[in-house]
Parts: sequence; C-alpha cells; structure tokens
Amino acid sequence: MSASPSKANTATAEQAIAAARAVINQSLANIRQGCLQDGRVNADLLEQQQWVSFDLARSAAELAAAEHTLEYASQAAETGGGELEARIACAYSAEMFSNLRARLAPRLADFQLASDTLETGLGDKEILAWVAGQSSVENIVALGDSIRSGDGRLGASVLDQEHQFMAETFGRFAIDVVDPLAEHI
Repeated sequence: MSASPSKANTATAEQAIAAARAVINQSLANIRQGCLQDGRVNADLLEQQQWVSFDLARSAAELAAAEHTLEYASQAAETGGGELEARIACAYSAEMFSNLRARLAPRLADFQLASDTLETGLGDKEILAWVAGQSSVENIVALGDSIRSGDGRLGASVLDQEHQFMAETFGRFAIDVVDPLAEHI
C-alpha cells in the first residue's frame, strides 16, 4: 500500500532518524575510544578502522541528508506546499534507515556494536513497518508519477531570490544545451 504523506509519516521519519543517529554515534564513540592512546587519537589505531570509519562517514552523510529533506519538507509546508516534499523526505529517510541496517548487519563487531544492536537500536517494529511501506515499489512508483505529473518539479523552492535565479538559469541551460546534446548520444 502506498504511504500517505502525513504528520504520522514525518513523525516516524524523525523517529527513524533519531534511532539511526543514536546507533551511529554509539559506534563512533566506541571506535574513538578504541583509537585512544594516552588520551589522544592514535593515527595507527585509527588507520586500522579506515573501512569502518568510511562506512560510518557515509552513513552520517546519509543521515544528515535525511534530516535536511525533512527540514525542507517542513519549510515547504510553511509556504503552502509540503505534500510532495514530505513524501520525498519520507522515502529518502526510509532508504537511509534501510541502508544503515544493511551496512551494519554483517559487521556489527567491526563497528564495535553489541550483537543485538539491530534489534534494540534499529529494530522498532513500527519503524520497520514504516520503512517497508515507504520503500515499496508501489510507493516509489506513485512518488515518481507525482513528480512526472508535475513536469519533473521536485517540490516547492525554498531558495532565496538570488539562488532561485541561479537554479532557473541552470535549468534553462539544461533544457537549451544539454537536452539537445543528449538526444544525439
């Protein structure tokens, strides 16, 4: 079933983000603690955590993006929009949560997390059901159809006038220059 854009959906997105943030922060704290030597981070110990650190940085970036999409949806709602923006934010937040679970699951020990982290930190049944609904093919197709029916617009602009002008200029460049070239490729 397609998830409806509602306060309940964005509230669940906020819960998913909070749970993800807590797990990422716990892993970062544990890794940092393991890299300390005489009260300072030891570069050699940190080097041993390079792969995990990369995955945590990637997860933290996805988390920050999810937070910003929710903030954008909230700003769009204040300007009279918000439905499409909330749907995009929820779909992205669900993907971030799912990606984090998938990234951590096979290597909990490497991330220095307890073996029950997926159940205790990222296993809330309400959040998992919400993630499944947001990630469903039906929901993603419906979201794509909404974007297509709006001529590809991805929601309300919350840019100031100067940045809106720049966005429109790049949009015209894409249509006038890039599209004709792409047709020949």
